[in-house]
Amino acid sequence: MRTSSTILHGAALIVAVVLSSTNLLAQETLSFAGYGGEPQKVQAKAFFEPAMKELGIQVLQDSHGGYAKIKAQVLSGSPSYDLVALGCAEAARAAKEGLLEPLDYSVIPNATDIDPRLRSPYYVGEWTFSTVIAWNTKTVKTPPKTWAEFWDVKKFPGKRSLSANPRQMLEIALVADGVAADKLYPLDLDRAFRKLEEIKPSLSLWWGSGAQSVQLLNDGEVDMLAVWNGRAQASIDAGAPAAYTYNEGIYDVECFMVPKGAKNKVNAMKVTNIMLSPRQQATAASLIDYGPVNPKAYDTGIIPAERLKRLPSAPENLKQQVMLDPAWYATEDANKAFARWTSLLQK
Repeated sequence: MRTSSTILHGAALIVAVVLSSTNLLAQETLSFAGYGGEPQKVQAKAFFEPAMKELGIQVLQDSHGGYAKIKAQVLSGSPSYDLVALGCAEAARAAKEGLLEPLDYSVIPNATDIDPRLRSPYYVGEWTFSTVIAWNTKTVKTPPKTWAEFWDVKKFPGKRSLSANPRQMLEIALVADGVAADKLYPLDLDRAFRKLEEIKPSLSLWWGSGAQSVQLLNDGEVDMLAVWNGRAQASIDAGAPAAYTYNEGIYDVECFMVPKGAKNKVNAMKVTNIMLSPRQQATAASLIDYGPVNPKAYDTGIIPAERLKRLPSAPENLKQQVMLDPAWYATEDANKAFARWTSLLQK
């Protein structure tokens, strides 16, 4: 026979389970999508863990698979993601196409110190990076140090790879063809595509993701490639026989944005504010070789001195590079470029 104390104990357990379930259901959430790989591991540690602790918002992570998939989600009327990380060129294009929610900067005060060129009403910079020339140090004894040399397959033989995304590749092609950094924009598409057609027969493949580009370095599948500096450095840190140069690197910014129709857009902006704080920006830069967008991060003392020298935004590195203009990617010419790019890849 069950005693009253047993019944009471069982009832207490049921109440506890119900309350626990209710708390879990009541907890605010945020769905984030990035590029995956090492950068997203850094985002989790430097950004999301502190944000969850401070705000009590559970951040659910995914990799988005690229601009087209995000656009399709928004056009469906029910996007899966509340916050997305993309290059600012893609962000400018998304804003132009009406795919983004306007940012409420009153909820993101940490954005105040960010260079106005790195933020807009619809997106804000996360960190800086560069697309650089990297090579396998075992197979390439005399590496190309310019994009013109990268295109010179006779003087610098070896298997090559470029990104399957036109962003940065168009700029690289024009620099390889002799266009000066301050004369790049508006991009001469005919000239860029002629130059890309020239090197296409010498490409082993077009890499489709940052993770794949790192694998190419790790496995020695190609001898040289265009790759994001943080991915190249992570590969080197993991023991890959590789090196890279910032000379003629295409300097860019990855951005945070909120897809139109996001279910938790206010939470997205609250979490973005935490991620843009000087401390979290510096923490990220101490874990991966991408430069902070909040200049106050450099005053925290968190970033190791040796790493500071490797960041794309370090003065000695920055002066060697070409700044990408995200605004161009919101023009009609950019739409034409994407259509022509698809044709280029399919030939």
